[in-house]
Amino acid sequence: AVNEDTDVFTLVAHGFTNGQKVIYDPNGNIPIKGLDDEQQYYINLISEDEFKLTFDDSLEFGVNIISPSQM
Repeated sequence: AVNEDTDVFTLVAHGFTNGQKVIYDPNGNIPIKGLDDEQQYYINLISEDEFKLTFDDSLEFGVNIISPSQM
């Protein structure tokens, strides 16, 4: 799940590491607004169950998730 107000993703025991590079692919699911298909992002680790995404490995430029109500 993703909290659109805080841009925090919650995925129990996700296993990501801080600064890990990931590529977003909705894989046939409803796309998350604010993320681009096949875009490279970096994990900004909050806890073993929570993280944010950033645009570069400095982890400073966070991704803003757009809620359907903001469209």
